Amino acid sequence: MKNNIIIYSYLGLGDHFICSGAVRKIYKEEDFDNLYLIIKKRDTKNIKFLYKDLNKLKLIKVKDDNEALSIVNNFEGKKFHHWWLNYDLSKTTYHEEEIYASLGFSNSTRYDDFYLDRDNKKELDTFNKIINFNEPYTFIADDPSREYTIDISKIPEYDCNIKTIKSSDLLEYTLFDLLKVIESAKDTHVMYSSFFILIDCLSLNKIYLHNSYFKRNKINPIESYGERMNRFLTYRNITHV
Repeated sequence: MKNNIIIYSYLGLGDHFICSGAVRKIYKEEDFDNLYLIIKKRDTKNIKFLYKDLNKLKLIKVKDDNEALSIVNNFEGKKFHHWWLNYDLSKTTYHEEEIYASLGFSNSTRYDDFYLDRDNKKELDTFNKIINFNEPYTFIADDPSREYTIDISKIPEYDCNIKTIKSSDLLEYTLFDLLKVIESAKDTHVMYSSFFILIDCLSLNKIYLHNSYFKRNKINPIESYGERMNRFLTYRNITHV
């Protein structure tokens, strides 16, 4: 009988970045014939890139959680399923920590086991197309479609004369394509998003984190970052409209 394993966590792209260390640890340490990871169809290109070095990992593409749950409930084999499905918001930890604790992994696994096989040529080609000037610039990861915008003119120390590059103007590129653009920027402004989580996992340049967008009422997700928060210059009270 084959040893089959299925992994199903939350389906957001940022959640996949958070869980990547755990996925890789499972891949490395578990004995399996088939290892399946459930993802949303829309994220196929990004997740394939994230795990392109794991040639035994198979992706199951779904439309939503209902479809994912149906697959998991009928799966015959070992299940790593919704590691924080019953997460209690009254706790003093956030779900990033809960994921790894529920698996018996140290929270450091999230970073120690994270790996990305970057495409340096593609990154350089993207950089040369976008940054066709020789002066400092700021990178802003925004999403106007969800009313997530960053008005950097409201930051007291910000030099408004500096050129700005916005992710919302670069939708033809993936997050991975833009990594050299991000790490070459004078500074980077992000919200708690897939951009922020990937930048953090890769320990890229100093970033300005704007956290006035958090929709969770009881726990601020960045509080789970502990000492790593020393890397982030955090704006807590700037309202962007």
